[in-house]
Amino acid sequence: MICLFDACISPRIVEALRETDEDIAHHNEHFPEGTLDPELYPKLKERGWILITADDHQHRKPRLKIAINKAKITAVFLCEEFTHRRRAEQLTWIQRWWPKIARKARKAKVGTLLNVRDNGEVREVPAASRITSHKGR
Repeated sequence: MICLFDACISPRIVEALRETDEDIAHHNEHFPEGTLDPELYPKLKERGWILITADDHQHRKPRLKIAINKAKITAVFLCEEFTHRRRAEQLTWIQRWWPKIARKARKAKVGTLLNVRDNGEVREVPAASRITSHKGR
């Protein structure tokens, strides 16, 4: 199962990870630059791919949460600390935790959302915290 790294993660990180995991891709290899997240989700669903992102907005903004849940994609949200690191530190962190992250993501049921903490702990986003429509919000 392919894990697609979002555009917010450096393609160089993906290139380095390919040394240990061939089943990964970068957004820019398959989708035009500027593709909006809600346009991306159905394409990932069609292909059966997992989204790996450091864009915390995708899982916090109601309209993006709705789009992710509607598309029923599996998505992994890297910790907020990841985005505040220099690229070399990001690479070190992802190389350390990638085997665990990839294993959990690939074993997860389709439609599962996962958060990765700075210590590498991977947790499922509880269904109760998911927004599925604008009703009552």
